[in-house]
Amino acid sequence: MSTVLFQKITPAIIEKYTTRGYTGIDLHFHTEFSMDAISKVDNVLKLAKKKNIGFAVSDHNQIGGALKALKLAKQKKQETLVIPAVEATSKEGSHLIYYFYTASELQEWYKKELVPHLKHNPFFASIPAVELIDNSTKYNAVLCTPHPFAPGITGFAKVKHTQKILKKVDVIEVLNAFNIHTLNQKAEDWAEKLGKGFTAGSDGHTTPELGTALAFAFGSTVEEYLQSIKKHESIVVGKEESIFHKAMISILKEETYIKNAKEHKEAFELIESQCGTEAQYLKKKKHHERSELLHYFRIHHW
Repeated sequence: MSTVLFQKITPAIIEKYTTRGYTGIDLHFHTEFSMDAISKVDNVLKLAKKKNIGFAVSDHNQIGGALKALKLAKQKKQETLVIPAVEATSKEGSHLIYYFYTASELQEWYKKELVPHLKHNPFFASIPAVELIDNSTKYNAVLCTPHPFAPGITGFAKVKHTQKILKKVDVIEVLNAFNIHTLNQKAEDWAEKLGKGFTAGSDGHTTPELGTALAFAFGSTVEEYLQSIKKHESIVVGKEESIFHKAMISILKEETYIKNAKEHKEAFELIESQCGTEAQYLKKKKHHERSELLHYFRIHHW
């Protein structure tokens, strides 16, 4: 049965579980390929090797980081377990993470099921969460609901779903290091009630955040590890970041998000998707552009 331990990750804890046959993986991590992250893939691989942990690259609506990490790990002959994944943002704003067994399976799903829905807005897919969940059943993927009770619009569990839809969810993130403790506890209770496997992740957007929350499970391959998670064999360990840390990272995320959106000439389209008719009013206030942008994006980044 899955277990949750709210305590700070240390080298001793990692060694404790690895010597027992577990593999510790940060199942929620973002690289420079996410619009709001700055983690260089090469640096993440180096830190993962140093910490003796694995990670899942779960960039927002992007798979370039996952593919690059897998390629570099192979070139370097690095034994770090890298799980190909993606964090998709539904039409409503709720997030879903797909874990795949191979890069080719990730690419196939991404090309057929997500890219066609990103043409109008690369930040929010034009497909409801229930349809995203339905299409996952056609592929060899493990479906996770990250930070299900997170503030803002990203929490999947804050909207009532049918039992039929919930049955299609494989695992639930019960420990997100960037989340609030009480909301992680709420996610744990929800996962237990639904009988789902537990996952954990830092939700890191900068390299030093890697490994602040880990899911320990059996297996030295992606397939073995994901199956162990689904079988409720995981032990998730980690502790939420301090309020000060969260504030600093939030500002960095927002600034990076907006900067990248501007460079892609999609900033106003993104704001419009969040603000609706008020976006036209915002567009007129040129002299307050930076502060106004930050204000309106806080709804997306909690």
